[in-house]
Amino acid sequence: MTNPVTAPSNRVKESLKWLLLFGMALAIYLVGAGALRADEGWRLLFHSLTEALPAQDQQAIYAQMGLAISADGRYLLVPDVEAAGPVTIKASRQDLNGDGQDEIFLLGGNAYLSGGTGSSIWLFIKSATDQTWRMHLGFPAAAYTVLDERNAGFPDLRFGGMGWCDGIWRWDGSGYAHHRNVATAPGGCDHLARPRSLR
Repeated sequence: MTNPVTAPSNRVKESLKWLLLFGMALAIYLVGAGALRADEGWRLLFHSLTEALPAQDQQAIYAQMGLAISADGRYLLVPDVEAAGPVTIKASRQDLNGDGQDEIFLLGGNAYLSGGTGSSIWLFIKSATDQTWRMHLGFPAAAYTVLDERNAGFPDLRFGGMGWCDGIWRWDGSGYAHHRNVATAPGGCDHLARPRSLR
């Protein structure tokens, strides 16, 4: 006869089995939840895209950004300046010139990278000749707007930041260059028109 005190019931055995399986699954999840390898920062950079970009394209763009991944694999940061805090970037894609190949906008950063504006803008355009991604822009901006005006097949871009003066950038055939400024409040761009003192 089995001693009821020393022999666990089937119900207890079943509960222990499920508890053990749950514990193993939880451990696997916790180990892998943020454990991206150092070369997988591109996964964090492009997490916001609703329509995936091929992995090799994501990797090529990420390599040009010069970012690192945190030790716990949960966020991007500036290499060797972890005290600067996480770098948060939102990726979006849009075919600017109508060639069937989306261009990639990256908007984000932190105060270390972008100063008081808190974010910067980068644009990546894939070359039709050698299929490499080329970085354009790369300056502080809080927001961007794709405008209707076009030059050499690409639309003008408007960038807003701190203050009351937005910049309009125009495609010059090989890249975007500053075209003009637009005041968002009376006198917003006046400081750019004044000659600077030599003192």
